[in-house]
Amino acid sequence: MFSVFKQLIRLAVCCTVSTLAVHGLSETNVLVVYNSENLDSQEVHYYYKSIRTGVASFDLDDSSILPGTISYADFASKIRNPIRSHLNNNDLEETVHVIVLTKGLQHRIQNLDTADPDAGDNPFNSYYGDGNATFASVDSELTLLQFDLDSGEANGLLDSFADNAINNPYFNTTSRFNSFSRNDITDGTRTFTIEGSYTWWRLYSTRLRGLRRVLDEQLDAGHIYLTARLDAETVEDVKAMIDRAQSINYRSDVDAALFDSNSSNSLQIYNPLYDNTVVIDDYAEAQTTLSANWGQFNWNNNDNFLIGNNPVIGNAAFSINTGPVAHLSSYGVNHGGSGNKRDYLFTYSGQLVNGASWIAYESYAAQGLGGEALSRDQAQVEEWIQAGGTFAMGNVWEPYTFGIPRSEIYLDRFLNQGFTHVEAAWASILQLSWQIVVIGDPLATATVTQAAPFDLWIFEQTGTTPDVDSDTAFTADFEGDGLTNGLEYTFDLSATTTDTNSATLPSISGTTGNFTYQFTAAEPFPENVILSIEATDELTVQNWPIIASRASHGTWTGSASVVETETGSGTRVELTEPALSSEVQRFYTLKAEPAP
Repeated sequence: MFSVFKQLIRLAVCCTVSTLAVHGLSETNVLVVYNSENLDSQEVHYYYKSIRTGVASFDLDDSSILPGTISYADFASKIRNPIRSHLNNNDLEETVHVIVLTKGLQHRIQNLDTADPDAGDNPFNSYYGDGNATFASVDSELTLLQFDLDSGEANGLLDSFADNAINNPYFNTTSRFNSFSRNDITDGTRTFTIEGSYTWWRLYSTRLRGLRRVLDEQLDAGHIYLTARLDAETVEDVKAMIDRAQSINYRSDVDAALFDSNSSNSLQIYNPLYDNTVVIDDYAEAQTTLSANWGQFNWNNNDNFLIGNNPVIGNAAFSINTGPVAHLSSYGVNHGGSGNKRDYLFTYSGQLVNGASWIAYESYAAQGLGGEALSRDQAQVEEWIQAGGTFAMGNVWEPYTFGIPRSEIYLDRFLNQGFTHVEAAWASILQLSWQIVVIGDPLATATVTQAAPFDLWIFEQTGTTPDVDSDTAFTADFEGDGLTNGLEYTFDLSATTTDTNSATLPSISGTTGNFTYQFTAAEPFPENVILSIEATDELTVQNWPIIASRASHGTWTGSASVVETETGSGTRVELTEPALSSEVQRFYTLKAEPAP
């Protein structure tokens, strides 16, 4: 759930202009942080290194670092400072752009107020409204690795930069992360000042004016790091997630981008770059950005909860999506209507394509990492990965509505602009030093194509594809009428109703000793199909000789004569064999195979 918060300060916000140079992140820009004292962490590290061989590594080597929640003091001394020292002492502070955390490392930093260290588990806590919220995710705090944000904290109103959030200078950028200069990543004269209606800090350079230092200009993304986490319920889940990230090919006409909201339970995102009256309708913006080129954009905005094809969700009123899924943005348990919705991610098991991503309007979607007990009964990022997902973003403490990543920005950067997963994710996040974790291989990129002709045809027929449902495979028989899906595709028949009496199916005609084998295929003829016509005089023969075959490019070869004629209602195919003995009996069979 999400709490209300009180506004403290409203100041004008200056605009930044970023460079348009485009460069790509590489393995040399990545530092994988692990703990050799934790077997899970060590195994994930070694597996990722076997896939991304050029990434650098840093071992915390600390038996006191355990999964779950960490105090701010321990975070600073055991995680932040050792990583910073490693980078700075080895001249890596500019080269490394992305810090990757592994399973087994903590993901939640407690509040600096020791009287209420787990305040973030209470969505109605007053710390944010009081300008004193210091709880954060380890991952988000590490984006500002070169700063001691907690310096000066005395449990007062905005008395340290760790209080509340910091504006993300990479938010909503269209520039690649490597395009920003990192020459001043360790500059000690930089500082933060409060700007905007959300009482957030913004990073500035300073200059000397006489004997005192004053603000100079806003600083860009060259002054932060990006972070990602390789984490899930089990090490095997993490490995599978990494594997899926290496081969991402979305089919925009069959792989669904799903958005599930509820008109009677609207959650609004305000834009802190202006003021809290500017409402961002994230799903509507995503529809505008994607729907023109994404045929399977599906926005469900009613009381029916949108789930997958494995209905283990209990008694909630729901709508089912049967096909392959590339992305899910959902209100989750905040969706209106009655019934249990807690296990909705598992309903998508078997439907998630490589690269499937998830963003939820749920406050604690990443709370349970490392076995952490849940303070609210909400879906978790590790459940998405367990169901077959590849990427996810979630919050470890109460983020409020502004803490939810922008789906439209993430999908646009990842699908349309070629950003890596980590760049697209952090471009969609408004604030740093807050609650988010980004799950998945940071260097993963995606290709967007159209489905193969048969996959598109079977999807239009059945609502699903062979990678989701094996009954829709080319050689399978979806409705059980004795004709394979591939033959029905070739003959332009139906995959869902019986076609055994169709006039387009093969038939034999002619006089004794002069047979013609004929059928009517789709028009134009499916050129991604290889056909073979076999014939024999004896049914007991195991391997029937092929008398004619058609390659995928349309050329017929073999001993028989074949003629194709376009009729306007189909491609008529007639095969005639050389004159046979008048005593012969002849049996024919037609086989269809997908072209390689």
